[in-house]
Amino acid sequence: MPSREPESESKQVDMTTAYLGIAVAMTLLLWTVFALRVPAFDVLPYWFLRLHRTVLDARWVGAALTCMVAAFAVVGLVRSVKARVLSLILLAWLVQLSFSMSRGQGFEGLRSRVVTTGHAEFARIAVREPSVIDVMRNYERFVRSGRLGIYSRTKPPGTLLVYMGTDRSSAIACAGAEQHLACMQTFTAWTWSFFSCLVIVPLFYLARRWGSESIGWLSCLLYMATPTVNIFTLHLDQVLFPLLSVSIVGCLVLALDRRSRSFALAAGCLLYFAVFCSFGLVMIAPLASVPLIDAWSRRVPARAWSEPIFYAGIGLIGCDLVARAGISYQLVVRYGAVREAALAWRGWDDTLDTLLRASLTNLVEFSIWTGLAMALAIVCVSAISFDRIWHRAAMNPPMWLGPVLSLTILALLLFTKTKAESSRLWLFLVPFCCICTAWLVQRGDRVRRRWIGWSVVVACQLSATITLLAYSVFF
Repeated sequence: MPSREPESESKQVDMTTAYLGIAVAMTLLLWTVFALRVPAFDVLPYWFLRLHRTVLDARWVGAALTCMVAAFAVVGLVRSVKARVLSLILLAWLVQLSFSMSRGQGFEGLRSRVVTTGHAEFARIAVREPSVIDVMRNYERFVRSGRLGIYSRTKPPGTLLVYMGTDRSSAIACAGAEQHLACMQTFTAWTWSFFSCLVIVPLFYLARRWGSESIGWLSCLLYMATPTVNIFTLHLDQVLFPLLSVSIVGCLVLALDRRSRSFALAAGCLLYFAVFCSFGLVMIAPLASVPLIDAWSRRVPARAWSEPIFYAGIGLIGCDLVARAGISYQLVVRYGAVREAALAWRGWDDTLDTLLRASLTNLVEFSIWTGLAMALAIVCVSAISFDRIWHRAAMNPPMWLGPVLSLTILALLLFTKTKAESSRLWLFLVPFCCICTAWLVQRGDRVRRRWIGWSVVVACQLSATITLLAYSVFF
């Protein structure tokens, strides 16, 4: 196909305005369905999130919204980039804590999640096990004997080791405390909720490098307002995995920009650690292809973009060799055991009917809990990008990110063999969804009306967060 001229400014504005209008309508529709308790989603196969009215504490909801307004003020008024980033980290933490406490249980409600919901079993085992080294060296044997509980059967050792590291850190911070588990609960509730907000740092710098400073700030604001980020607290899926995914891609970008072997090695090491914590995080690899595809499309010399791949591979293989030699860990053996246990746990029968039914539910669940405004943005950016690829028009990284995200989600639907829970399991994709959404909003926004588009899309995300908090049971 012949090359096509760039879209006119007015057309970009019209597309962004249309997107914002549809996003608002979809968000209002979702609120209506939940508020009227219409069982629209209960008909989906394997749907487990039930409608339930919870009266939220208006004071804490107001505190969260006030922090978001303050975040806008920081972006608009503070001149120092570092001061803005640090302020957004603190405000993101306060937003998360405020929403957590809005359900009426205060800090105790957040603290109790460590040992009563989700993967609470890991916390109890971490406190009980006396030796980290012993667990690392005998993980397979301990799992088979049942010593490490049920959830460890479906996880590589990294997840439990993070909990054990947190437990040992809490013992230092709370030296002399009589109630060891209670001490860990309090320590984890404070530190993990704060640690989950550190993703703001690599997210801003990556979005700025791929687009502009405005896209960087809007990406951070969107992340702060995303439902899954504020609701699925104290899960490693929310605390650690988004930070790992953005850091890996960021390291590859720096490796390309600076011709740095060190950053490429770091990307490989971080990817191994991610897979050491959860095998599903291998799907970060397609996202890491975005800077490489962009370099190739700009006709950067092959050596400049192939060298980071080589050294990232060296880092990945090197970590595997160290794990084999140091703790006798065999990734392939553990993956086989995890896959077998996970399929049995989920009752997966490997038929086309099960795949299609589960895929429908996973897609709907991820879209709702990530925010319909953000899900719509991924579709729009992908459509724009595929159209530009077809017409051989110029592309930039956020444009490449749209179709890569779509294809990554398709791969997750086909290969992860999960029935629901995609909203939590795919949380590592959320920072990249934020970048796509920010690029789509920013491309049609003029400086004088920039805050209108920003406010509308962030308000949609906050509305989705409050709706899901108030009308859905998720723990």
